[in-house]
Amino acid sequence: RLKVHSKPMTLAECRAQGYHMSPVRSHFIFTSKYSVSTDQFVKPKGRFVVDGTPQQMKKEVHYWESYSPAPNTVATRLLQAVACGSKVQKWKDENYGIKLDDPKRAVKYKKRFSADVNTAFLHSLLEKWEQFICRLPAGCEVTRPDGTVCEYVIVYRGQYGTPASGFYWTRTRDAWILKNFNTEEIGTVIDTPIVPGTHLEATKQAEILLKERRKLLHQSKAKAEELLTDALLAKDAPITSAPTTQVDISKCKWKCRQCPLEPCMFIIDNITNGTTSHLLIHVDDIDIVADDEHDVEFILKKMDEEWGITICDPDMLLGVERKLTVEDGIRFLEFKMPNYIKDTYEEWTAKMKEINRPVKSTTPSVPFPEGKQFSTAGTEEFPRPSDEEIKIVQPLFMRFCGAFLWIARMCMPDVMFSASQFSRVLSACGYAHLEVGMQALRYAYGQRERG
Repeated sequence: RLKVHSKPMTLAECRAQGYHMSPVRSHFIFTSKYSVSTDQFVKPKGRFVVDGTPQQMKKEVHYWESYSPAPNTVATRLLQAVACGSKVQKWKDENYGIKLDDPKRAVKYKKRFSADVNTAFLHSLLEKWEQFICRLPAGCEVTRPDGTVCEYVIVYRGQYGTPASGFYWTRTRDAWILKNFNTEEIGTVIDTPIVPGTHLEATKQAEILLKERRKLLHQSKAKAEELLTDALLAKDAPITSAPTTQVDISKCKWKCRQCPLEPCMFIIDNITNGTTSHLLIHVDDIDIVADDEHDVEFILKKMDEEWGITICDPDMLLGVERKLTVEDGIRFLEFKMPNYIKDTYEEWTAKMKEINRPVKSTTPSVPFPEGKQFSTAGTEEFPRPSDEEIKIVQPLFMRFCGAFLWIARMCMPDVMFSASQFSRVLSACGYAHLEVGMQALRYAYGQRERG
């Protein structure tokens, strides 16, 4: 449907079309998807992937860029904090003389939404020089009536497994969002023909769009304020903290800006109705906090038409539970990962048993020995291991540090010091360091229900 690659050809036919790089192997990956919150089986998954290892794909031969921005965890927390505590358009209530304790005033908080782009990487177009030859997995080749075996294809779009797939998708995604949510006239989209294009071209185009957006905002501000005043002061109209939709959503004016310091954050304003939606995009997982659900419905509908999306539970993103609760009128939002921590604990309990260093069953009161530190040069309590011990332990310790750092960054800042100490000795780690790592993991396991 997306024409991700060409029809099967022979290698000679690929060469005849001007592709002279070495073919890249491919294969299928089959796995199962489980619910992060319940651990229940959801569905089987199968995916065609390219072998993007350095042995198969060479930079400046098969690809040129591999950078793709990921949101900072601080931005994730700040966005959820806004959803937890921010009342919609509170300042406008104050400006129009509406008392915040007025019983007629219906307090309205920002709303949270989440969505996932289906097979995101396959939607990114590649330039001619970015396309490459791919060898199909065994059994997928096509045999012509004359007996010729065709086992090669030209890849036209991004593919899972390639080093540049994230870059191609980010380039396509960002350009499409900036193009479709910056409108000059009602129903008219500003022309931004930069898909596909280089990062530099997208940056220059963004500068042009910024000037256009400022102009639009200046022209539309007076009209937006007029609509707001009418909504708030109309006879017998209920007083709310945000205006209801005044105009058919498909005919509204929109402006969108991409944050310079957090390029994964897009702020989309419905100029006509005076509402705002914040989108923080983790590659293909979209985290949304918005004033009006009608805006989000329109935004996601356009994305679904372009790429195809799945609506998700905003209480769950990237394995993190984000439960919003209300106690005595106060809103709380807690981040926690009980199932991920449990799975990590069980995995490492089994691994340590295999190497005859079983993990203790008790729960420590602190994640790291008090008053102690690690050093590559060694300390009195933790001397530098022998080179032979480092060679044995290092692969295990590096894998553990990756899993533990995810816990520390996403939901448990009280173990961040431990994660920092572990990272200091990745090049000089021994069994003693690994056992302290198990102490930190046992602490996290004992605190897994607390975010």
